[in-house]
Amino acid sequence: MNPEHGCRICGARELVKSHIFPRALMIDLRRGDPYVHEVVDDHRGTRFLQNGPWDRSILCEVHERKTSRPDEYAIKFCRSVIKKIEQSGEDGFVDNPEPKLLGRFVCQTIWRFAASNGGRGLLSLGPYESQLRNISFFDAECNIEFLIARNHLRAPDGSEATLALAPFPSRLAEVRVWLFGVSGLHFYVKLDQRPFPANGREFTAHESCSVRLFQLPPRMAHDVPILQKILSNMVG
Repeated sequence: MNPEHGCRICGARELVKSHIFPRALMIDLRRGDPYVHEVVDDHRGTRFLQNGPWDRSILCEVHERKTSRPDEYAIKFCRSVIKKIEQSGEDGFVDNPEPKLLGRFVCQTIWRFAASNGGRGLLSLGPYESQLRNISFFDAECNIEFLIARNHLRAPDGSEATLALAPFPSRLAEVRVWLFGVSGLHFYVKLDQRPFPANGREFTAHESCSVRLFQLPPRMAHDVPILQKILSNMVG
């Protein structure tokens, strides 16, 4: 169901605030600052937000609550991964005791952004919309493959670029993926009938209780075409 006004799942008229990313991870991203900066590639420029981007036109309270448990699991997962990296300096394998919940988090993050005012018109899910919706809200089996990589984007001084990236279409090798980034991790979600390359399949995380982080070489954030105008708006 996709009503023009009301909950995108059931049509209920009473809607609640829905965060695109878990609020706790956006607070982590602030690193003590009072706000995060939301920068978009259009005339709206920069907004200053305490808890990250949100939308009140997507979900009713019942269906917003359906997203809580996967979000809570993702908060613990992301924090534990970053803590392990900071303590050991290694990426390697990380524990993922409930892969179904991580899969639901990945699917609902993409679905929420595509359904939001910020994502509508920017991100078209096409035939995958119903699949992501059913996984996110109706407990359908999560058979969408994804890889997780440590953030490889760098600021001009060479440090890690602390960015949360809203989902956008990209490519990994020749496979179409939806990419988003949060809490120092990048999620590459395969919405494509073609398989990941053979050397990438060992990194798929949708069914694994021990996830191997995918490795990408460092890259300056300003060299990524989709980020160039956004980052120049932030600096300007």
